Amino acid sequence: MNSNNHDKLLTAIQQLLEQHGQSEVNMHHGLLQQLYQQLEAFITINSLLDIRHPLPPMRGWAASPDFLVLVLGEIFASKPDLIVELGSGVSTIISSYALEKLGSGRLISIDHDSVFLQKTIQQVELHGLDDIVQVMHAPLNKVHLNGTDWQWYDLASVEIPGPVNILVVDGPPGDLQARARYPAMPLLAKFLSDNAVVLLDDVVRTDERTITREWAIQHPDFQHELVNCEKGAAIFRRTR
Repeated sequence: MNSNNHDKLLTAIQQLLEQHGQSEVNMHHGLLQQLYQQLEAFITINSLLDIRHPLPPMRGWAASPDFLVLVLGEIFASKPDLIVELGSGVSTIISSYALEKLGSGRLISIDHDSVFLQKTIQQVELHGLDDIVQVMHAPLNKVHLNGTDWQWYDLASVEIPGPVNILVVDGPPGDLQARARYPAMPLLAKFLSDNAVVLLDDVVRTDERTITREWAIQHPDFQHELVNCEKGAAIFRRTR
């Protein structure tokens, strides 16, 4: 190998090392930034609510702190009489605490998984929020909608007692089928109040982004915005 080629090889190796090092720096910076944002959101949650018992885990399958801060913001802004959430868990506890602080409002939390639902019920009892939230089991049944069969909550035994002011869509699981959460708006729009707000979690996923576009087209009485949080979110606001 002549000296010219040797120099070129050394230069190429140095560039690769520098690029690798920079990618490592960028990756760690991104992770630290994300952790900081979640910690900041968690601190906000604790500063706003009078939490009496350790909270269940957040992130992963559960809602992330920054999404829960979005939910809290909507609750404190609109002071809802009724919240319905699809998918129970830590969001159930956080929303119930918010309603408790407001001194009014009810929450109906719906889940298809009876084991997970029982864990949520235990958490509700531990936090002393039984008088605010009703956790209900709704197994998944086949529903035919817009030419497609969907696995969706069987709401036959779920009584929704009045207009829903806030709908939180964090279920069913996204791996159930393509666009698994799409039926939420078509099937529940009739229950939503004139100033209803709908929050959709996990909008970083392709399916949820597709759902967002479909809802925006099919429900023109709602305006929507995308929110840059850990898992992505979309907020739809009825503008009647």
